[in-house]
Amino acid sequence: MLHIEKKESKNTVCFSISGVLDISTSDYFSEIVLQKVPLNEIVLDLSNLTFIDSTGIGVILELIYQVKERSASLQIIGMNKEIEEIFETIGVSRIMEALQRG
Repeated sequence: MLHIEKKESKNTVCFSISGVLDISTSDYFSEIVLQKVPLNEIVLDLSNLTFIDSTGIGVILELIYQVKERSASLQIIGMNKEIEEIFETIGVSRIMEALQRG
């Protein structure tokens, strides 16, 4: 199960993600999070994310690319050690850094 809490301010929205981001919850993530990409800044708080699979990584990569296409910014915060290792192994962090450099 996936729970998404949304907090908005002027041009920023913060999504706090709790639970599991996998094939069974990725569509829900897309519906809630990807519709907010036109905002200037998106913060994705993964403090309470307990599991992510390749489908979950895929929707986060889609978010990263949409943010870049719209000249917005994205911060991913609060990853636990296991999720951070997955992101490093797959190269999500390197993709984000490369896209931010242009």
